[in-house]
Amino acid sequence: MKQTMPSFPPLKNKQIVLLREIALTGSIAQAAQHVGISYKTAWDAVDGLNNLFPQPLIVGRMGGKNGGGTQLTPYGEQVLLMFESVEHQYRVFLDAVGVDASSAAPQLPDTFGIFLKGLLMKTSARNQFIGQVTEVKQGAVNSEVHLNIGGQQNIIATITNDSVVHLELQKGKPAHALIKASAVQLAVNITPSQVSAENCLLGEVEDFILGAVNCEVKVRLVSGKQMVAIITNESAMRLALGMGKTIYVLFSASNVILATES
Repeated sequence: MKQTMPSFPPLKNKQIVLLREIALTGSIAQAAQHVGISYKTAWDAVDGLNNLFPQPLIVGRMGGKNGGGTQLTPYGEQVLLMFESVEHQYRVFLDAVGVDASSAAPQLPDTFGIFLKGLLMKTSARNQFIGQVTEVKQGAVNSEVHLNIGGQQNIIATITNDSVVHLELQKGKPAHALIKASAVQLAVNITPSQVSAENCLLGEVEDFILGAVNCEVKVRLVSGKQMVAIITNESAMRLALGMGKTIYVLFSASNVILATES
């Protein structure tokens, strides 16, 4: 009996497909419908994409069944064009090795496809950014790493010196920063010098959702990036949260996880 080989994983990603649909329709609501995801999920994907690039890929605001006239920025159009070019070359590669992407595939291309999918990894951290290292302050055991995420806003991470060496961190190197939403605190009517948290970023409340016990708060930073915090409903009431309210996002440098490409 002939053994069935694993299907070749296509170079597809719902975020990129969403990007393409937004470019075609000019509406995030229509794009979400075409991709098969909810309107909220689409906006979460949009914010996730914008956080992972040095410039916004999509501009627009939530609101209305038409999605508020969402569109790609010129930078977003370049990113989409680049991805489509890579996708085309991917298909050319399959043709060159005699593999039909819709049929069974030999082991080598299958491994290649898994590798490409690995580049589009997902994590449980709600806050993910790509930035550039601007400074590394080395101590006896730990180092303080400054990562610029745009708009003159930096994220500070404290990691071991061994991790600095392992990640090959140095000024000018791109790196990923991951922060769990539960590690993020919010404050109003303060100045950065009044808090002990190494990270104190200014923004405004973009959205918040009250749950049974906790509240999910989305903050649009002055850099244009979005951060998500999970706080108690009691804290939300104490802060008198409202749309557009100026607020500070606080988190410890020790709660920041850094990653680089291998």
